[in-house]
Amino acid sequence: MTAHTIIKVESVRSKVFNADSSVLKLIDKELSYFVEGYFWSPLYRGNMWDGKRHKFSKATNQFPTGLLLHVTNLLKTKKIPHRVIDLRPKAKLDINAIVDRMDDYGIILRDYQLKGIMAGLDNRNMLFWWPTASGKTILFGGLITAYDLPTLILVNRTDLISQHKKFLTKNTPFEIGTIGSGVWNPKQITIATTQALWSARTSNKRLLKKFLAGIGYLILDEAHHGEAKTFKKPADDCKNAIIRHGFSGTPYSLSTDDLELEAVTGPVLHKISVSDLIDEGYLSIPIVTINHYKSKEVDANTWTQAYRSGITMLEERNRLATSIINQRYEEGLSILVTVREKKHGYLIKDELLKIYAVSPRDISYLSGKDEQFIRDKVKKLFTDGHIKILIVTSIWNEGIDVPTANCLVKLDGGGGKDVKDKKGVRTVFQQVGRVLRKTKANGSHDVDTTTPQYCYIDDFWDTSHPWLTKHSQNRLDTYNIERSFDVRIKY
Repeated sequence: MTAHTIIKVESVRSKVFNADSSVLKLIDKELSYFVEGYFWSPLYRGNMWDGKRHKFSKATNQFPTGLLLHVTNLLKTKKIPHRVIDLRPKAKLDINAIVDRMDDYGIILRDYQLKGIMAGLDNRNMLFWWPTASGKTILFGGLITAYDLPTLILVNRTDLISQHKKFLTKNTPFEIGTIGSGVWNPKQITIATTQALWSARTSNKRLLKKFLAGIGYLILDEAHHGEAKTFKKPADDCKNAIIRHGFSGTPYSLSTDDLELEAVTGPVLHKISVSDLIDEGYLSIPIVTINHYKSKEVDANTWTQAYRSGITMLEERNRLATSIINQRYEEGLSILVTVREKKHGYLIKDELLKIYAVSPRDISYLSGKDEQFIRDKVKKLFTDGHIKILIVTSIWNEGIDVPTANCLVKLDGGGGKDVKDKKGVRTVFQQVGRVLRKTKANGSHDVDTTTPQYCYIDDFWDTSHPWLTKHSQNRLDTYNIERSFDVRIKY
């Protein structure tokens, strides 16, 4: 074995030098995983493929820099002498600027937020596992201020552009640029959708390449989407981004190995759970009710048939759902109703208007076909309390701040992957996050941590098809992961 294995680190990829074949074999094994369904592949069965996806290239001895910690930990564990040479330019930090700027804008950091900022200053590649209402955008602002680099905040939906821009414009001294919805207006700090950057690969490739090459600090919001090529490609093209941070409340996958995400951002190095924030008084206490109901079995041979017959069009389920929504409406709650199929939303809205005494002014419905200015307008009306019931498709599954919402009626089902290793159904946690925020008292800089607030989640136990029943169990298992969720079964 050679004296020292050398790892030279660059922004996107790192390379191993001076390592013998046994060391390279260990690294390859560490940075590979079995692909879901590999066993049934003809290539695997024909001994033409090992069933794995390899993140280490045997041809070039390179691997994604986000996986550097995996490699160094492996070498330390195996007691293999090694040296890391970081070829990335050093970031010039102005830590004092964070405190000064926060004071200027009246922001008082919570303890875990301060620790998060310090973690972000100590680690160039990392994931923040922070749930809804933990203050991710405050963290953005603090780290952007300290690094003072051309920054790209990569998001997956246009709704997040307007939301982040509003906060950062109000609470930082930076001019915020945007790329998305037909706008190309980059600034020192730019928020861009993955869709807009992907489209620019064909419409204006040269301009895109120049823009991405100028980025020094890359932030991936809702980073669990980092496995998608629309996230990966722009991230890889930010070849001079010396800092790469991902943020997510659910930075894992139940179907793809976590190496795929960590390759883009780095590993989780700072985490706070939903239950931690509930226990500390920063979030509302969720009361989750799993509503059982009787229904006949539906005849379905495909998932689409089972879903449409057993969820969207099932009269017994919709009847129970509208009665629950009406009850919550009469209790004066601010209700978010989630549906998957657009038709389902119309069915629920029509029944609430025709059968119950819901005022048309108190209910609205948003889907992906609504333009951004309409979404922003409806969101403000809902947040201000003028709309009491808002039905939404998956466009609001994650990331959207609606601090006044305190009731979720989850009509879209879901939960196709089994819960494992304390990793629940991602959409469940994301949707619950929409109603966990506490409301602040007028003039207060933060929520009252001494007085508990409650939010309400209504879900359904579906028995009309075995697939739907299994999904119901997966959702229940997900709710039970969080120790501070009050989960109740109602027959």
